[in-house]
Amino acid sequence: MKCAVQRQRRLTRVSAKLSYKQSISQRLGSLLPVHSTPTKASGVRGGITQINEKLWEGRYSPIWPDGKKRPRNVYEHSKEEYEKLLAKMIAEMKTKIAAERERLKVG
Repeated sequence: MKCAVQRQRRLTRVSAKLSYKQSISQRLGSLLPVHSTPTKASGVRGGITQINEKLWEGRYSPIWPDGKKRPRNVYEHSKEEYEKLLAKMIAEMKTKIAAERERLKVG
């Protein structure tokens, strides 16, 4: 009998948490990403998310020679502008990573 009561209490708590999370997600629905598509950018995992109707966010996470992953974010108003900016940022990051590799070889 005691186990059944404890189980019922646990289920009540879980359902209360779920309903709370659902109510929050309904209230914050306009702030959640509208569209999310994982992309692969030059062999490194990246992602693009449409934050709202007017803004796109992209993420690029290269792994540096010291083994650390250093993510970078890009924001633009259209997907085409975002892709141009991402390509430019990837080229800059590759040159920085190559320079860091050379510095570590010499040092």
